[in-house]
Amino acid sequence: TAVSWLVESEITAGVAPGLYRPNSVVNRGQMAQFLWKAAGSPEPAETYSFTDVASNDYYYTAVSWLVESEITAGVAPGLYGPNRQLTRGQMAQLLWKAACGASA
Repeated sequence: TAVSWLVESEITAGVAPGLYRPNSVVNRGQMAQFLWKAAGSPEPAETYSFTDVASNDYYYTAVSWLVESEITAGVAPGLYGPNRQLTRGQMAQLLWKAACGASA
């Protein structure tokens, strides 16, 4: 049911047509994209630069939205860490902030 919701909501289509791979790990770039799409793909008022996020990366706008929404500020000054794998605790924190707001 959850995977069907992700696909129907166009949050993700999986790793290939008809292939989801539920046991694959998720990285910070992917999670940014998932959260941004789940929020309706809002346009951030401004963009934020990280040395490890290029303007042509698929998660570029999503990362700017996450920073603007105060869901995350990255992993270190100037670094977002898009290829870093998320722990379940980190994923819980990002989901909680996205659902409850930065001041929660």
